[in-house]
Amino acid sequence: MSYLPILPRPDDSLQCFQKIKQITNKAWRQREIEDNCYGLQMQSRTKWRNGLSESTLAEFEKAMGYTFPTPLKNYYLTMNGLDTPGIDVQGSNGKPPRYGPIYYSYPDDLDEMKKTIEWVLDANRVALEDLPAKASRIFPVKGHRFILIDDPKHRVLSMFGDDIIYWSNGVSGLLIREEFPGFYYSARFAHFGTSKGIKFWLD
Repeated sequence: MSYLPILPRPDDSLQCFQKIKQITNKAWRQREIEDNCYGLQMQSRTKWRNGLSESTLAEFEKAMGYTFPTPLKNYYLTMNGLDTPGIDVQGSNGKPPRYGPIYYSYPDDLDEMKKTIEWVLDANRVALEDLPAKASRIFPVKGHRFILIDDPKHRVLSMFGDDIIYWSNGVSGLLIREEFPGFYYSARFAHFGTSKGIKFWLD
C-alpha cells in the first residue's frame, strides 16, 4: 500500500462507513493475488457496490424475518457487497480457480447467507425457533463473521461451525480488522470492545 490511510474510529455511523468505503476502494487498486494461498482473495481494482435504497433494505429485512439493527442498516445503506467476486486459486495446485462472494450482497447471496446461518445453528444444536430467547440471532457479513442481531452492542463473532471466537465491536470494526489489521491492533484501537456478556455463544 503506497499511502497511509487515516481511518475513522469504528462507530457504525453512516459517516464512518462512507469513509471506510472510500479508503478501501483506494487500497484495493493495488491488491495482488497470493499464488500459494487457499481461500477467497480480493481481486485487484475491486470496489464496493452502491448501497441499498431504503425500500430494497426493507425487502431484505422482510426476507430475513426481522428488522436490522442500526449498524447493519447503515452498512447496507452505504455498501452492498463487492463488484467483483473473490478468487480462490487453491494454492496454485493445478485445479481451476473457485469464485465466490467475500462480503455478502443482497439479493445475490441471500440463499448462501441463510445456508451459512443454518450451518452454524446446526453445529451448535440451536433451533431457529429458540432465537432470540436462548441466544442472539446471527447474520453473516463476510464469510463466517457474524453480527449479533440482538446483542445491545451488536458485536461480531467469528463462527466456523462450533468454533466461535470474539472478532470485533460492530461491523465497522470488522471492516477495519479485515482490511487493515495493522491499524486494528495498533494503540489507537487497543482494548476496543469486549467479549464479556455474550449470552450462549461465548458462555
